[in-house]
Amino acid sequence: MRPSGRGPSLPWPPPSSGRVRRGPPWKPSSPLRRWSWNPTRGGASPAVGAVIKPKTAGAASATHCAFTSGGVVPGGTSFTTYSPAQGCLIPHGVAGVTYLFLSKAAPLDGVLTDEDTIAGPIFLGL
Repeated sequence: MRPSGRGPSLPWPPPSSGRVRRGPPWKPSSPLRRWSWNPTRGGASPAVGAVIKPKTAGAASATHCAFTSGGVVPGGTSFTTYSPAQGCLIPHGVAGVTYLFLSKAAPLDGVLTDEDTIAGPIFLGL
């Protein structure tokens, strides 16, 4: 059926050639690392002020936890110090949908770069 004044009528559903075309398999530019974290509060949901202990291969080279959340000024990311033994503190100023990264730097402008990222992101609902 052709709607009035709307160009040629097309068959619906569209005809199928019976074949789905696929592109080359996707491969990340760098290997993704699996990691987990354990809040020190016995598995409870994380909250601002809690200490969390992210664990991943390569975490020894990380010096900071980077928390990216809406409303964090400047740059969108808040940084706290990190050590594999002690973990890191969830800073004030992050809330709601927050992404945690391990980083080897804490830029003063609050911008986390690919070069500084060691692992992540992992989603935190604060």
